[in-house]
Amino acid sequence: FKDKPALSDGCLLLKLWSTQRQHQMYDDSMNPFLITMLVAYLAATEQVHPDMPPIQVFRIAITFLATRDLSASGIAFPSSSGSQEAAIELYQRWCPIVFLDPSHTFNFFFRVTADAAKEIKEEAMRTNESLNAVNPSSSLGVSLQAFKATFIHILPFYRKWDIYLTIQNANEAVLPTAPERTAPETIQTRRRMIQKNVQQLLERAYAARVVDFRCSWTMSGTNNLVVGMQIAPWDIAYSAITRGPEIELEQETVAFRDFWKTKSQQRRFKDGSIISAVLWDTVPTQCRIREIARSILGLHMKIPADNIQQPGLVLMDELTLMEPEKPGERYDPMEVTGPMIGQAFAKLHAALQRLDHRRFPL
Repeated sequence: FKDKPALSDGCLLLKLWSTQRQHQMYDDSMNPFLITMLVAYLAATEQVHPDMPPIQVFRIAITFLATRDLSASGIAFPSSSGSQEAAIELYQRWCPIVFLDPSHTFNFFFRVTADAAKEIKEEAMRTNESLNAVNPSSSLGVSLQAFKATFIHILPFYRKWDIYLTIQNANEAVLPTAPERTAPETIQTRRRMIQKNVQQLLERAYAARVVDFRCSWTMSGTNNLVVGMQIAPWDIAYSAITRGPEIELEQETVAFRDFWKTKSQQRRFKDGSIISAVLWDTVPTQCRIREIARSILGLHMKIPADNIQQPGLVLMDELTLMEPEKPGERYDPMEVTGPMIGQAFAKLHAALQRLDHRRFPL
């Protein structure tokens, strides 16, 4: 875009939009180079033109990301040799997302996962909806609020989800026994397989507890996985039991026991039904999401429990180390530490009040 400033500026706006959503933080999402290639593709297919205003180039690119399902149909630069559809179909056998170069021999999106593409599409849809609320009084044609939401406000991963887990040293996980592979295992393919297995195991373990899910390697800690979750209502997400099939369903019961292994047991309920189940009633309610992950990933991938953490539960872990005074006594750590926490908050509140609010607006 050296001699096409409008396309260059439009590309910069798209990169800013992506940066504010921290896509480059994960190795399976969009990065600045891929954004440049995407704008170049839109120019090559005449969807954007050098004489367009940069904001229009940006909006066309956002509309493209919001309306195009890249996991269903790939894209490719125009080429005079060979069939574009045939080349895309060939690459879709190995890659979930396909974006081919002009020679149709390289997939720009070889490392982009279907989950990352879904996340980008959803964010582009929200941005598109915000920008479509036209404000005629603005020189940009959008409201100030929409402009800030698009380019100014930062939307980090940790604010997109209700809760999240971190899995440290996930690269050391033991992969489940797999069929004979047709290609040699590389560091990259192993990371992909670990990510895929962790996601599949957690999705099956959580079932109705989790509404939406995102698992990715972090760029800042290349050996760590981060898992974001949008959870179901409290009574479902933190239920004390994972219900399995009734014992009359033999195949389903065997599959449930194979999955949960030693955690699975038979339980009789008040309605007389006997089912396979996993109980979490001995685990503090707010710790059950983490405990499920620790159990299932430990059983199938030998990931140590201490490597799986849920930020926000560190304080609860410290509190539960305290033992009740009498053996067998029901113990609520908040009864003991609650007043201490209240005193600490009062001191913090007083310290904030003493700050110079002209320098620190609160």
